Amino acid sequence: YDAAGNAGIINIRLKKDKRFGTNGSLALGYGYGRFGKVNSSVSFNHRNRKTNFFGTYSNRTGQNWSYLNFYREQVNTIFDQKAETINHNQSNNIKLGMDYFASTKSTFGFILNANLNANDNTSLSRTPIYPQNSTLPTQVLIADNTAQQHSNNLYLNTNYRFADTLGRILNVDVDLGSYNSNRHSYQPNFYKNGTETQTLFSQIYRMKTPTDIGIFSAKVDYEQPFLILKLGMGAKLSIVKTNNTFDFYDVVDGTDAFNANRSNNFVYTEQINAAYVNYNRSHQKLDLQFGLRAEQTVSEGKLIGTQKNADAFVRRNYTNLFPSGGITYKA
Repeated sequence: YDAAGNAGIINIRLKKDKRFGTNGSLALGYGYGRFGKVNSSVSFNHRNRKTNFFGTYSNRTGQNWSYLNFYREQVNTIFDQKAETINHNQSNNIKLGMDYFASTKSTFGFILNANLNANDNTSLSRTPIYPQNSTLPTQVLIADNTAQQHSNNLYLNTNYRFADTLGRILNVDVDLGSYNSNRHSYQPNFYKNGTETQTLFSQIYRMKTPTDIGIFSAKVDYEQPFLILKLGMGAKLSIVKTNNTFDFYDVVDGTDAFNANRSNNFVYTEQINAAYVNYNRSHQKLDLQFGLRAEQTVSEGKLIGTQKNADAFVRRNYTNLFPSGGITYKA
């Protein structure tokens, strides 16, 4: 397992449908809060002696409503904000996979996952602004914000497994992933007088924040009996590239003016080369395990913007060793 993180490991093992022939299921759902919500799904599985083909499609569409009340005291000023938010979300999820049983020992497979999401958000906010110890507002901020976000997440896994009766097991996995998100948000801020009969001034912004993430990984794991122990070893290569753009616009008289001082682009690339060796043995009530993992990380971060930053370009190359070991006694 990767050395990153310390939250433990969730080991999920799915049972494959071993019945020959074709079977499937269909589900429909409806919910109602302030607005209605609809969801549906269909899944199928087809298996014969050599192949197993399976797939699932599910979707969800509906609106959510929320009401927020923020009361803040800051620098002898009271901000009493109340906001109503309506969110419309539509998501589509697709999963397709196949296993090919080349022999009793060898299996080839692939899995394709796709998640397509569209999200429209509208927030209606009103904030009376009071001097402390006063009941009459000097200003009222009206901010009716909108945001639209579309995201696509595609993931492909190809795998091979070999297992024989002598305890030799070989697993090979190659993964490709792509995440794309495009978010546009419009934020008008109108400051009115205390009676809301006159606009004192306004600050109107528009932001475009696309994100693109590409993932590639390849790994091989092998284990076999060795003397009185079970020997395991493996290697992994993973490459991740993230491209984040933040474009900020001042809206003046209905026209978008690009603000370079509040915009930037950040590109981050990371490659991890890892290898490990592991020994374990179970004897009656005692389990022994010890191993060593080595990881080399090569990363590069580049921030492009008008503001000067000493860390705008950071390149790192380091190697770490991660030993592990454990003794378990089943009392």
